[in-house]
Amino acid sequence: MAWRLHQSLRSRLLWLVLLTLTPAIALHVASAIEKRHLAQTAAQNTLDGLADLAAGQAQAIINGGSDILRGLANLPDVISGDPNKSGFILRKALALFPQFASLTLLAAPNGHVVSSTIDGLPDIGTADHSWFQPALQSGGIRLGGYHPATADAPARLLLAQPVRAPSGEVVGLCVLGLRLDWFSHLFAGMRFPDQTEARLLDSSGRILAAWPEEPQRIGQHMPDAADVPPQTRTDAHLSWTAPRPSGMSYCNIAVPVRVGGKPELILRLRRPLAAVLAPLDAAMKRDMTLLALVLALALAAAHAFAQFFILRPTASLARMAQDMAAGDLSRRSGLAAGRNEIADLARALDTMGATLEERIRFTQELIDVVPTPLFYKDLDGRYLGCNRAYEQSLHPLSVILGQKACSFAPPAQAEFCEAEDRRLLKNPDQTRIYECSITFRDDSLHDVVIFKSVFRSASGAPAGIVAVIMDISERKCSERALTASESKYRALLASMGDGFASVDGQNRIAESNPAFQDMLGYSQEELGRITVRDLSPEDGSDLLPEREALSRDDVPCVRGVFQTLPPQGRHTFPGVPAPQPLPGPGRQRLPLFRHRPGHDRAGRL
Repeated sequence: MAWRLHQSLRSRLLWLVLLTLTPAIALHVASAIEKRHLAQTAAQNTLDGLADLAAGQAQAIINGGSDILRGLANLPDVISGDPNKSGFILRKALALFPQFASLTLLAAPNGHVVSSTIDGLPDIGTADHSWFQPALQSGGIRLGGYHPATADAPARLLLAQPVRAPSGEVVGLCVLGLRLDWFSHLFAGMRFPDQTEARLLDSSGRILAAWPEEPQRIGQHMPDAADVPPQTRTDAHLSWTAPRPSGMSYCNIAVPVRVGGKPELILRLRRPLAAVLAPLDAAMKRDMTLLALVLALALAAAHAFAQFFILRPTASLARMAQDMAAGDLSRRSGLAAGRNEIADLARALDTMGATLEERIRFTQELIDVVPTPLFYKDLDGRYLGCNRAYEQSLHPLSVILGQKACSFAPPAQAEFCEAEDRRLLKNPDQTRIYECSITFRDDSLHDVVIFKSVFRSASGAPAGIVAVIMDISERKCSERALTASESKYRALLASMGDGFASVDGQNRIAESNPAFQDMLGYSQEELGRITVRDLSPEDGSDLLPEREALSRDDVPCVRGVFQTLPPQGRHTFPGVPAPQPLPGPGRQRLPLFRHRPGHDRAGRL
């Protein structure tokens, strides 16, 4: 059923309208996709610029702290390692720079706390820190890592600078604890797009600072830290788009922040891709809604136009063609008065119907002239028509048209007729001839011979059966009378005492009665294998007819001598009527033979 809907004229017209609008739809979708791509690129570029700006300010803060830490490490009071002097210097510096959380001087090489702005800072295990020994061995500022908040100091980022004596020997390590709240203050003073997030990460992916602030996340590793490209540790910056485990995609920017000339920190900005594309998606949704509305209106208009101007006239023409195919050749379209393609088609169909009607009428007149009953039917056995002789003898056309034989004929006749039809259709190239008895319109039973043949369609395939009925009732009566007469005739011959025989054109005895067979001593089969000459004397003399006039019946007779096979001997058969022509080619009749002893011309018995 679905394929028929797709093949209908209405569907094709709607598909035509849809295909006409498809380029506009495709162009709009392509434009929307391009806008999305441009918006994503623009958002990426915007984040890139903001990341460079924020990274530059963060770099300036770290560089400023590094310069101050480097200056402190070169002061004589700090180099001297005196706890009081160095402690005074460190506390004074801490008071001058509010972005500093702590300042600590550690002795080399054991990491003993010489002085610190944090009271009671333990020195146990300091030498074990992974950053302590590398910082002592470095020639400049070194990242000391992240230190969580304590009761005496907030969370801080540690920067370490070796303290060298005038001799160049490393005598200690000056450690600066840099506050991380500057990160939030930095981004709070900048205009960022909605839903933009910023993270300051160390090389392991630990969150050192975040904006918007997330205190519970500080010090933890990012779940997607593995997504940060390793190139950020050496390159200027990278941008990429990646989905989160939740399925939401983000635009990401990663910019390295250098500490002591090395990219020790990573500034990462990200923004949900949905936030970037939301305005475009809303605009595209609105445009697609309008486009769908326009498309629906166009399809509705096409449907209405097709319904009133194409489908209705076409349906009318289709019904006309169906009625004509069903046999109603008088059907006309009623659309021939217009001046369009539909009207042209309607006029052509009307002309075709008139032509077919005339041809059918002429054909019907031809078969009506046939004096014998004639009918024709389809392959299912339904009658399609008949001639006038059939209607007069058997059934009116109104009774048989479209019906099977079982609808109007006696059951036995109908079953026999259908069986013969099946035999004919099994061998459609042959003509089937059979005799049967059928009941005529006057309820009389007639003996008929029916000739049936298959007629074919234009493609050559069998299309139905045509039959001619020949009434042989009179012939059958004559045959029955002849059969009765022949029976009487044969009974008469069999009862005769005189011999009787008929001879064909080759002198063969075609027929004889029992008296003749007894006279000669031959059976009917033996007489059928010999000729009259075989019955002549052994010396080769033939039957010598001798005519004489007889007073009785005035019929000429011949007398002859026949020699029979032993043991009968010779016999003379006088008083034999002359040969008379039999009905049929070359056959003669010898009606009577009387058996009595006779004498030849010499007087011998």
